Amino acid sequence: MNRLYYGDCLTIIREHLRNDRVDLIYLDPPFNSNRSYNAIYKTETGRPLPDQIEAFCDAWTLDEERERAIQTMPILMREAGVSDEVVEFWPLWMNALRNTNSRLLAYLSYMVERLIWMRGILKPTGSLYLHCDPTASHYIKVMLDTIFGHDNFRNEIIWKRTSAHNSARRCGPIHDVIFLYSASSKYVWNQQYQAYDKDYVDKFYKHPIQSHAEEDLGYATQKPLALMERIIAASSNPGDVVLDPFCGCATTIEAAQKIGRQWIGIDIAIHAIKRIAAVRLSERLGLVAGKNYQVEGIPRNTEGAKDLWERDKYHFQKWAVEQRMVL
Repeated sequence: MNRLYYGDCLTIIREHLRNDRVDLIYLDPPFNSNRSYNAIYKTETGRPLPDQIEAFCDAWTLDEERERAIQTMPILMREAGVSDEVVEFWPLWMNALRNTNSRLLAYLSYMVERLIWMRGILKPTGSLYLHCDPTASHYIKVMLDTIFGHDNFRNEIIWKRTSAHNSARRCGPIHDVIFLYSASSKYVWNQQYQAYDKDYVDKFYKHPIQSHAEEDLGYATQKPLALMERIIAASSNPGDVVLDPFCGCATTIEAAQKIGRQWIGIDIAIHAIKRIAAVRLSERLGLVAGKNYQVEGIPRNTEGAKDLWERDKYHFQKWAVEQRMVL
C-alpha cells in the first residue's frame, strides 16, 4: 500500500523501511543556502499557521547531534561497503571544513548520513535523483561518488528554473542541478520522447509555480508536475515503488500516482503532511486514507501522542503546537 510518513527521513528509513526495497528515489532536500523556508498554510479553521512552524530550515550549525554524526560516520560508511580509502579521507576533509566552513560541514554530515541509508534500500536496478543548487552541489557529488561509486554516476542534469537575468556583479542564478546515480550497471532506463509543444515546454521549465496555476499549493520550493512525471517515467516501470524522503507538497507523489507507480512519501513538517492528505491526495487525486494509502506517524490518540513524545520530543512539540492552533 502507498504510505505517507510524518518524521525525519533518517528515522523513518531506519525504523520502517530498512527491509524494504524501492525502485526510484527522488529527493529535493533543503539546500545549503543559509535560509529558513516557511510554508504558511491555512488550517481547516482558515487561520494561518505561525511563522515558527517551518516546512524546513537549512540554517546549518554544528550542534551536538551533528558532531556525533560526524564522528560515527566512518563506522556507518564501512557498514555500507564504502572503501577504506574513502573512509580515511572523510575525517581529513571534515576537519578541514570545520576550520573553514562549519555550516557546510553540518549540512554535508546531515546529507551523507541519510544518503547512505537511502542507498541501502535501493534495488540493484534502481536509481536516485538528487536535486540541489550550486552552493554545495560539487561537495554533494563527491559524496555521492563515494556512496554509489564513480561508475554509477549517470547524469548531471541542468534544470533551467527561470529565464536569464543578471544579478549585481555576477551572472544571474537561473538553474538547479539534478544528479542521477544508479545502484548498479543494470538500472531501469526508459528513453523519453516528446514532440515539441510550447505549452509543454512552459510547464516543464516554469519556476516558481505561478500562483494562478491549478497545481500550485503555495509551497516555496514546489517543482513542476511535468518535470516529475518525466523523471519517474524514465527511471521506473508501472507498479514500481517511488520514494520521496523530503516530499513537501508531494509533487512526486502526485506524479507517481498519475502514471501508475506505488509511492512512499516522508516529510518532517506535520502541516505539510496534512496539506498533502487534504489537497494532493484527496482533492486532486481522489484518494482515501486507509483505502488507497496509509498515513503513519501522526498521533490519533493519547497512546500515539505518548509514542511520538518518546521517539522524538522535537517533533512532538511541533505536532502539539499545530494541534493547538487548529482548536
